[in-house]
Amino acid sequence: MITIPEQYKNDFRTYTRPLWYEELAQYFHISINEAAEALGMCMSAIKKICRRHGISRWPHRKLASVNKTVAMLQSKINTAEDDASRAALRSEAVNVLTMKLRLTINPSYLV
Repeated sequence: MITIPEQYKNDFRTYTRPLWYEELAQYFHISINEAAEALGMCMSAIKKICRRHGISRWPHRKLASVNKTVAMLQSKINTAEDDASRAALRSEAVNVLTMKLRLTINPSYLV
């Protein structure tokens, strides 16, 4: 078995360039593959950076689902007949948009 001296152990670690959370968050709306391509990195490097920031899963699908729900609620609001149902739908839309904001701030919010 080969042992590596302590003084050289850090030389064998891979390096991923530092990426701020805000820079990474700009790509949450697209898939991780597309984000990796746009950033000029491999997907494994993106995952490693996500782990450093405490992001357990890439939030693209969650955000797409929330956007779909918002669009559905908006169409229901437009076709609602009375003010009471419109108000209830608007309240629900606000809750969904709040969840979207929380997901953008902390993608591990609903894991």
